[in-house]
Amino acid sequence: MKILVDILHSAHINFFKNFIYKAKKDGHDVFITTINRGAILNIINKEFPNINTKTIGKHNGNFLSIVFHANIFRLISLTFYLIKERFDIAFSVGSFNVGFIFKYILHKPNYQFDDDPERNLNVSLEKLTSTKLFFPQIIKEDKKIHTFNSLKEWAYL
Repeated sequence: MKILVDILHSAHINFFKNFIYKAKKDGHDVFITTINRGAILNIINKEFPNINTKTIGKHNGNFLSIVFHANIFRLISLTFYLIKERFDIAFSVGSFNVGFIFKYILHKPNYQFDDDPERNLNVSLEKLTSTKLFFPQIIKEDKKIHTFNSLKEWAYL
């Protein structure tokens, strides 16, 4: 299986580390997409030296960069990349860009994780774009939201 893991924050590296190692060990082709943000690419390259990694978009921390570089421009670039690469499935923490492409363009499953249910706009976008959305057991499950055993913020350890 060709698996995509989209990592947008350095804490997500620890969140997905064991999954990535296990999937690779089990014979899956694992790829990482990330964003140019702080030291994230250096950490990914150190933690996963044998995993194909593609940097798409950037995040400079200001409002315009978040809206345009990290979302609009990244969505366009990701779309072309993901169509070309033909992944089978995607995993991310709150990457509604990847979710949108997988759900509405590629028609393939994508599983998103989050630990901030109070961020209403993000959660709404994740609900619209994920196959399944997972939170630590800090909120109530419904048709779209599932929970996993973790505590908020501790999910990254």
